[in-house]
Amino acid sequence: HTTLFRSVKGLRKNAADAGCGILGVAVDGHGDLAALDPKLRAKAVDNHRKWFDICADLGAKCFRANSGGKDNADNPDAVNACADSFARLADIGRSYNLVVLMENHWGISQNPDNVVKIVTQVNSPHFRILADFLNWPSAYDKVEAMAKIAPYAYATHAKYLSFDDNGDSPDIDTAKVMAIFKKVGYKNPFGIEYEGKTDDHEGVLKSKALLQRHAY
Repeated sequence: HTTLFRSVKGLRKNAADAGCGILGVAVDGHGDLAALDPKLRAKAVDNHRKWFDICADLGAKCFRANSGGKDNADNPDAVNACADSFARLADIGRSYNLVVLMENHWGISQNPDNVVKIVTQVNSPHFRILADFLNWPSAYDKVEAMAKIAPYAYATHAKYLSFDDNGDSPDIDTAKVMAIFKKVGYKNPFGIEYEGKTDDHEGVLKSKALLQRHAY
């Protein structure tokens, strides 16, 4: 724990020295928060507890946890179980003044209606959404799905895979998505997540230019 504490403090200092802040942390592999078995769900919640201390030490404002429910994506009981888990995490977040985020990251959260149901059911300022531009199954219109979850977004992953010769992305209509975020009053940063096959640095710069073109 001492080694972890030192490494976290070192990361915060290195970020500050580079003129950067740490908004949040993406957490994976900590259990199924939508598990139907209460014991497994409680274990998953407990596994996430340490991130409140880590985020506090980093000066971060939030961390993202996955919804879970990979094998129960359309099960209403799993949706309710997921809401129960995030309500518990939000309750912990209150004492830290930190926000727990759920990303549309497959499983339960691949359905935008599930995302809206969970966030409204939890109904806490310490639980919000990390909205990813592209993490939607092909059955969903990405822009329409984003319109449903954008009112609850605390952070975003502005994800792109490719760009055309004009610097636009065929992956999603950026102008429409940015108009949605403007309409709902979103004021936090847009985190760039480039996952294309070309050079990462080039992809990030193209992502930034596209976002800035439609900035508000």
